[in-house]
Amino acid sequence: MSFLDYYDPLRTTSLYVHIPLCLKKCAYCDFYSVKSDSDLASAFTKKLSEELIHVVDYFHKPFYTVYFGGGSPSILSIKQLENLCSIICKYGKPEEFTIEVNPEHLNYDFVFLFSEYFNRLSMGVQSLSAEVLKTLGRNATLETTLKALEISQNIKEKTGIKLSYDFITCVRGMNSHPLSDLEFLINCFPVNHLSVYSLTPSENAPLFKNGRYRELTEKTQAEMLKKTWLYLKENNFRHYEVSNFAKNNEVSKHNMVYWNYGQFVGIGPSASGTSFRNNNVFRITGRADIKAYINGNILTEYDIESLTSEQQCEELIMLGSRTDSGINLDRLHSDFGYEITKIPDYYKKINNCIVPDGDLGFLFSDSALKTMLFNMAKSSYL
Repeated sequence: MSFLDYYDPLRTTSLYVHIPLCLKKCAYCDFYSVKSDSDLASAFTKKLSEELIHVVDYFHKPFYTVYFGGGSPSILSIKQLENLCSIICKYGKPEEFTIEVNPEHLNYDFVFLFSEYFNRLSMGVQSLSAEVLKTLGRNATLETTLKALEISQNIKEKTGIKLSYDFITCVRGMNSHPLSDLEFLINCFPVNHLSVYSLTPSENAPLFKNGRYRELTEKTQAEMLKKTWLYLKENNFRHYEVSNFAKNNEVSKHNMVYWNYGQFVGIGPSASGTSFRNNNVFRITGRADIKAYINGNILTEYDIESLTSEQQCEELIMLGSRTDSGINLDRLHSDFGYEITKIPDYYKKINNCIVPDGDLGFLFSDSALKTMLFNMAKSSYL
C-alpha cells in the first residue's frame, strides 16, 4: 500500500514536485536542499520519474495545476525537465504549470519547455540591489539578475507565458529607499504577479546564526510593508494574499489550491501533500533525506498523518485568514462542525466569510489567527 491510496482519485488534484538541488544554499533559506552535482541530479531525476509514473497513472487524468519548486528546479538539464514534464502530461496538460527558475540558470534553451509544457515562470529576483543580494547570499549577481529579467520578458513575448517575480523586503540596507528596487522592477520589466516576502528569521539559515544579521525593528518592518503594499495598490495590484499581489486576476492558481484547502500531491524529499479520502484528511510529507529517497522503494519515503477535525478546522482558518477571500464560515460549519464566536480586530464579515479589513488585516493576520483559534467552538446545531 502506497500513500496514493489515501487520495480520492475523483477529486480535482494538483501536484507539487520538490527538487531539492542547488548550486549553493542562499544565506536566508530554510527549505530542504543539497548541493547538486551531475551524478546526484541524474540519480534523483531517475527516482523522481519512477514515482511520477505511479502518481500519474493513479489519477489517470490531468492535474489541475503543477508546480516545480525547490531548491532550484532550473538546475536540471532541459532534457531532464522535458522527461519529467512528458510523464506528468501523459493524460493531458494542467491548467497552470509553473516552474521556479533562478536568474543564474535562465537562458533561451528554456523556450522549448515553455512552448511545450510550462505556461508560468516564477523567478526569484529577490532584490535589484547588489548590496542586498550579497547580504542574502544569492548565487546570481545584479548583472546576472538583470539579464535574466530581460530573457524572461523575451520568453513571454515568444510563448505567451505568465510571469511571476519573487521579491524580498525588510532587509537591512534597503530601509532608506525601500521602494526604489520595486519601482524599477515594475517600470522596466512589466509583470502581473509579484510575491513580496518580508525577510523571516530562521535559526537554521546561515544568515541568522551567531548573531550575524541584526533584524530591523518591528516598527520599521511594518512601515516598509505598508509603504510597499500601498505602492502596489496604486499600481493596480490586488493584494490577494499576505505576500502575493496580482494584476488582471493573474493569481497563482496553484497556491490558491493550498489556501482554499484543496487536494494536492507532494512528490520528493520534504514535499508536503494534503489528501481527502472517505471523509478523512491526511498530511503526507516526504522525508528530508535525498539519499534515502534515491535508495528507497518507490513511494515509501513519506510520512502519513491523519488530521483530526479540529486540526483541519485550524488549518482552514489559518489559510483563510491570509487571503482576501477569507474564511468561509459555511464550510467551517458543514465540513468541520465549528464556528468562530468573535471576529478579530481588522477583520470583517462579508457574505458569511471573515476577511481582512484592508492591509491592516494582513499586517495583523498572526494575532487575528490567535484570536479566532481561541474563539473557535463546536457548532451548536451540528
